[in-house]
Amino acid sequence: MVSFTIEIEPIGKGRPRLGRGGARTPEKTRVWCAAFAMMARQYRPAEVLRGPLRVDIDAVFTRPSRLHRKADPDGLIWKDTRPDKDNVEKAVLDALSEFWVDDAQAVCGETRKFYAERDGVPRVSVRITCAGAPVGLVGGE
Repeated sequence: MVSFTIEIEPIGKGRPRLGRGGARTPEKTRVWCAAFAMMARQYRPAEVLRGPLRVDIDAVFTRPSRLHRKADPDGLIWKDTRPDKDNVEKAVLDALSEFWVDDAQAVCGETRKFYAERDGVPRVSVRITCAGAPVGLVGGE
């Protein structure tokens, strides 16, 4: 259905902070979501997506200098540190609110976190497809 990659440093959605007037999403999260939404707008489908959706996300973060040794691989490396993958997913789904009626339509999919290739750039890749029929529960229940 929809597939695209945007060169932007991924972030995890920040926890709402309580203040006067109730809870507010942190400024960093709001700015990132607005920037990502603006860049993703060109990939928005002509009509709002309806029904159950599968959303796959690959979040590629800047490779830290500690992973530039000769012994380190040239390709992608798993990122097993913060932000949590569910918070990355929340930020992306919130930013893509113009694509669907409600982000609750995302019923399945995979979110993966990596450090970029040795000469790679940070980016977020998104693939949205119809979820299709349920295939059964984990564990065969």
